[in-house]
Formats: sequence, structure tokens, C-alpha cells
Amino acid sequence: MGVKCDGMVAAHRPIRTLARPASPATPAPTPQHRSALLLSLPNLLTLSRILAVPFLVALMWQPGWELGWLLAWGLYCLMGITDYFDGYVARAQGTVSKLGQFLDPIADKIMIAAVILMLVGTRHDAASITGIHLIPALVILLREMAVSGLREFLAGLSVSVPVSQLAKWKTTFQ
Repeated sequence: MGVKCDGMVAAHRPIRTLARPASPATPAPTPQHRSALLLSLPNLLTLSRILAVPFLVALMWQPGWELGWLLAWGLYCLMGITDYFDGYVARAQGTVSKLGQFLDPIADKIMIAAVILMLVGTRHDAASITGIHLIPALVILLREMAVSGLREFLAGLSVSVPVSQLAKWKTTFQ
């Protein structure tokens, strides 16, 4: 027996999806090609930024350890440089991937939030964020969350919001 839809009876048939044949100009990506794209240099640079955050936090953990703070500053600068180069290399090599587009802003937000929280949480005389200086730190964190929420909302509407050059410079200077 069938299902009644708009006054018509439809038979129960399994729904098939037909894969479009790949055009000669754009062959279908093989599993090896997909994994190579996932493990491309730009994606590895982005992942390295995420994996470096615990080391950054560990270096900032002891307020009196001046060498640790200096090393943390160096690591943060290196993370900022890789933030620039992952996108540059991806575009230059033609290896821009959905994973990279997804992970890059997340890596930026994790990196910035970790540093701000460590600066607020540690009571280091020279580098601590206290008093009225908490307001800019709070604005930065709230802005990051608002932009992430907006991007997520617009993604549900199939609206893409590409990262502008100004946003890249903002991340660098933060």
C-alpha cells in the first residue's frame, strides 16, 4: 500500500541518490587526495597553533618566572606568524580546505582567549590585567564570541562571511 500525498498515492520505494559523474576537468577526489588535503602544510600550521596553546599557558603560569614570560612572548609571536602563513600558503598552493577555513578562526580565538585569561588570572606586577584595563580585555573576548555566534548563525542560512584583511591585521595586533 502506498502513502497518500496531496491526494495522490505514492508507492513505497527506496530513495536513491545518484552521484554525479565527475567531469573530465575536475575528477572526483580520491580518499588519498582528501587525506593529503587534510594534512596539508596550511592545516598543519593551524593545528600547531592550537596544540601550542597549552605550552603558552604553561610558560605564563608562574608569575615570577621572567624567562617563561619571555619564551611565552616568543611563542605567541611565532603563533602569529604561522597564522599569517597558513592562509598565504593555502592560497598559493591551491590547498584551501573547509577544515582550514573552519579551524583558522577557532585557533585565533583559542590563542587570544588563553593569553587574555592568563594575563587576568596571574598577578604578575608588570604584565597583569587589572582594574580599568579589564574592560578592553572583556570587549575583546565578547567580540570574539559575538563574531563566532554570528558566523555560526549565518552559516545555517548558507551565508558565507569571509575573513577580511582588516580582521587578519586585528588578530595580529591583539
